Amino acid sequence: MKTADNLEAWRAFIFTGTTGSITSSSIQLNSEISTISRYIRGLEEEFGVLFDRRSRPWKLTKRGAELFTRVQPLIDRFDALQQLSPKRRKKTRIRISAPGSLGRDFIASMLLEYSQSNKNVEFELQLPTNIEGLLNGKTDIAFLIEPPRHNQLIIRKNISASTWVFTSKTYLKTHKEPLTPEDLSEHVGIMQTVPNVPDTTFLVRGKEISCSLNWKSTMFFNDQGNIKRMLLKGEGISPDLTPTICLDEIRRGEIVPLLKGWRRDRWDFCVVTNKRKECTTPELTKFADWYSQRQWESAAKRMQIAEDLIEAYWDQKQTSY
Repeated sequence: MKTADNLEAWRAFIFTGTTGSITSSSIQLNSEISTISRYIRGLEEEFGVLFDRRSRPWKLTKRGAELFTRVQPLIDRFDALQQLSPKRRKKTRIRISAPGSLGRDFIASMLLEYSQSNKNVEFELQLPTNIEGLLNGKTDIAFLIEPPRHNQLIIRKNISASTWVFTSKTYLKTHKEPLTPEDLSEHVGIMQTVPNVPDTTFLVRGKEISCSLNWKSTMFFNDQGNIKRMLLKGEGISPDLTPTICLDEIRRGEIVPLLKGWRRDRWDFCVVTNKRKECTTPELTKFADWYSQRQWESAAKRMQIAEDLIEAYWDQKQTSY
């Protein structure tokens, strides 16, 4: 059989044209890299050079782009036709990336909720990624902080969230409580490092901006769960801990706010997908819309609980004076 008569060869071409990587295509098609390479070579023997292999990721040549435009709708229609048959219907796997603690504590339950009413999808919860994971096709949807704009991405702005300055009762037993941002120079800062986002270097109180934060020393983590654990061990102070993952510890008084009124500046969280993948996968668009709304509702509810707990803490502390 000629390669051009093989539907799987055209699928390989479409996926490689979308991701720019035969490795990513092999993952998505559950096929060997050598098989994808053979399909591409076979098509090029008949139609000419389809990819510029000098670029990373690969780019379609003029001839490749022409074929891609013609073939993609045909593959999409054939896949839609197959979905009409219960015997041939395949579940759509959606690979979702989110911060570790958020995925463990909240997103996993959301995915279970969605899959119970949408039997034609399944989920793969991945470790955190940046936009490269979306662009190379290894991730379908990601929950990111302030992603850069890109013409191949669809960005749904989700929530804007801030954090207070937190420590633990354990830490305050052996350290003097800071009363101003300047006092943080006598303490250890436990910080979060996030791709494409500057480290926290100042605090805000209304329209007021603090001096540049000057810590005695700093420790950086990329997972909120690790920041919480370090605070509970009494290792320092953090302006980056999201209160929604430590509501129980705040209720019990194990984690407490500092510097009344001062916060880290807001971060914008977004639900991000690959534009081409959404165009070819209606289930991804449907889920991304639901997920963005559901995540916003859940986060807003948790943040309001945190606001109430922290306000109650300061009221109680003022009464005790």
